[in-house]
Amino acid sequence: MALAVYTGQLGTYRGADGLDITLRSSHGLGRTFAPTAWDMVSGVKRGKVSEAQYREWYLDVLRASYRARQAAWQQLLRVTVETDFAPLYQEIMAEPDIPVAAIAPDDIVLTYGSQDYARGKAAS
Repeated sequence: MALAVYTGQLGTYRGADGLDITLRSSHGLGRTFAPTAWDMVSGVKRGKVSEAQYREWYLDVLRASYRARQAAWQQLLRVTVETDFAPLYQEIMAEPDIPVAAIAPDDIVLTYGSQDYARGKAAS
């Protein structure tokens, strides 16, 4: 499973479910995901660091954070699953399983391929 992480400025949101990941004011769990150097933040604001450079820099920060603070990452994922996505997961769990090679009526098929993988999974 891949985890996609995006950053953005959300203004002054201070809801109970918010997580401050800013360099200036983050604390606790939020510090795990905050930039680590003012050069990152001020460089973008002053036009010295491009968005692409910032993205790569920030991804490096997140990778290092993940290696050093896996418990914090797991905590955030657990809270997200248990709160934000819980209703969706409950709805999905009520649906019947879809066979490996099945094509649902609303699927858009780009290519059918050989189906070797699906047949192999079905046989095991």
